[in-house]
This record gives sequence, C-alpha cells and structure tokens, in this order.
Amino acid sequence: MSSYTSVTGEIIIEPALIWPASKGIPFDDADADGLPVRSVRLEAEEVPGAPGTFTARRLISADVEWLDGYDLKGDVQEVIDAFPGHRFTGLLKCMGADHWDDMWGVAARGRAAARVEPVVTWPGDTTVTE
Repeated sequence: MSSYTSVTGEIIIEPALIWPASKGIPFDDADADGLPVRSVRLEAEEVPGAPGTFTARRLISADVEWLDGYDLKGDVQEVIDAFPGHRFTGLLKCMGADHWDDMWGVAARGRAAARVEPVVTWPGDTTVTE
C-alpha cells in the first residue's frame, strides 16, 4: 500500500445518528496543525426544523481526495464500536499511487470492518498481438 490513497465510497448508518450541537460532532477532532485525527468522519448536517440538533447518515473519508489510509480499517471499527445500536453497511474504495497494483477497500458489514482486496478480471483475451 502506498503512503497516500484516494478514497471514494461511503458507509451508511442506520438508523441515523442524532445528537445535540452542544456535544459537538463525534470523531471530528483535529491535531495541533488542524488536520483530522482519523481517516474517516461522520457527514453531519443540522436537522431541518430542529435548530441545535445534528444528524449523520454516512461515514466518509476525512479527506475526499487523498489521505494516509494506514489506519482506515481501525478508524471505521472505532466508529462502529462507539454506536452499538446502529448498523453500518458499505464500502470505502481505496486506490494508491500505484493504481491497479494498489487497490483495496474497507467494508462495513453490521458490526465489523474488514479490509477487502478486489479481483480484477479483464474481459476476453488480453493477449497483445502485433
């Protein structure tokens, strides 16, 4: 795995998480330089008609472009463990700088996060002829 990874996809949270704004957004802490502490974050939004109340239905990459994905599986599991009354389902798809040789993902199935490796199959005969 390369040091920086492009991450796409989402993990759906059911039922949605709901909390008062006074508690702040869970798992949204940053280091001294203002950078996210974790590789994932809750996509939080204020509940319409309920000022001061936030909800999150998705877990996404902390940086939608590039991140150090070393702790991605552990970070997803940490969020899952923090909310025992919720189901987490989905896939964060990762591609490192080596592209086809550096593809992987983190899948959430119920209460567990798992690293998954794709199998790439090219259609038809891939033999190059001149």
